[in-house]
Amino acid sequence: MAGQIAKSICRTLYFRHSRRHGQGGTGIMGIKHGWKAGTVALGLAGALIIGYAGPSSFAATEVSIRFVNWQSGDHTEKPWVDEIEARFMKDNPGIRIKDEPVDFSGHLHQLVTECAAGDCPDVAEAQGNDIASLASAKLLRSLEGYDKAFVGTLYPTTVDRATVNRVLYGLPWGFDPIGFLYNKELMKKVGLDPNSPPKTIAEAMRDIATAKQNAPDVVGIGIDTTLRDFGVDAEWPYMHAFGAEPIKNGKPDADTPQMRAYLEWVRVLIKNGYTLPGKKMGQFRIFAAQGRLLFLEDGPYFKSVVQGMNTALTDEKLYAAWGVSAIPGGPASGPSAGSSDHQTVTFASSKNKAAALTFMRYLVADEYAIKNFLLRNGDLPAVQGMERKIPELNNPIALGFFKIGGLVVAPPYGPKYEEAYPPIMSNVQRAYSTNDPVAEIARAMQAQLLDVFSK
Repeated sequence: MAGQIAKSICRTLYFRHSRRHGQGGTGIMGIKHGWKAGTVALGLAGALIIGYAGPSSFAATEVSIRFVNWQSGDHTEKPWVDEIEARFMKDNPGIRIKDEPVDFSGHLHQLVTECAAGDCPDVAEAQGNDIASLASAKLLRSLEGYDKAFVGTLYPTTVDRATVNRVLYGLPWGFDPIGFLYNKELMKKVGLDPNSPPKTIAEAMRDIATAKQNAPDVVGIGIDTTLRDFGVDAEWPYMHAFGAEPIKNGKPDADTPQMRAYLEWVRVLIKNGYTLPGKKMGQFRIFAAQGRLLFLEDGPYFKSVVQGMNTALTDEKLYAAWGVSAIPGGPASGPSAGSSDHQTVTFASSKNKAAALTFMRYLVADEYAIKNFLLRNGDLPAVQGMERKIPELNNPIALGFFKIGGLVVAPPYGPKYEEAYPPIMSNVQRAYSTNDPVAEIARAMQAQLLDVFSK
């Protein structure tokens, strides 16, 4: 089964890219991100092994935890990961962390390939469809029954996204809802009310039209229309607003009036010059840093990256310029939010269950780990109420994202998702790059999805 999943993932993961690929910035605590380099070399031979410090209280039962993650594959984030791992080992003598960096675009493929060879790690970072894919291959250890009191302290929607078929398979590490960033200063400049961001897509379109009329050089809205699974993650709230669900109840359902309406909306955005086609979410941030972007879908890491692009954009100036709200609703549904959470998982084959869970819990909930990694990285903690303990979280951007966290809608992840997203996003691109009737495009999307689900 794992081999079959690996083949499927190999065919599709070419299109995966980090949500922050090509970006840099300063974290929530104001610590500067460096510019990211390209792909990080893979391979266990180059993996970093961090020694433990202090006398071991488990001298007879010392264990080594292999931790696969893409954060330490980045030259800026790696020292932060090293730091929190070293602190964990100091506090937990007898547990050794073997850090194994992996490139984001290849992390799921590498995990499945290692497991197919009988060499699963103990703990790994996951995001999006990863948990559903790994669980369907029976590679993950179920966390059902694990400390329900602790799980109850986590934001429920983050727990939902670590759950497959009502079984918990992971602990949420970063709480990263995708919201609607609006430029208050630019809204005021073009004659809009900066205290009234659009609540519906119709209102957003009127606001963009007004902005373009009064400031033609402005980019109206940044949306991710790239051919990758994260493109579906980012677009799902907009599809949701129209009532479009290309995958519904485990089956393709793309040939609908709702999908045709959504595709027509995307076409109008490009035709009218309201957005730039084929861009990643992160590629719009440079326009935000320059004050030339009116609206943008983005996550809490928006702050860190944009401030890295424009060092004159102090916290005070950023909070004065930008606000956060839910992604506008539409004819079918009210405002919502997307998801870019990441999680930690442990594998069924791991012989170090207790140590693995101890490390996972530390990453998720320890205040030192939160301050020295998550906040630096621009992520929000998944533990409820941390904003009352950590002053750095008490800012308008972070609090705005916390507020919309309960509105997250995510695609129906599952074993077919890695093969299903290309038909969805390629036809979204077809809608704005051709004049083909949207009814024809919706039918093509449906036919291609049926082909995927029939295999």
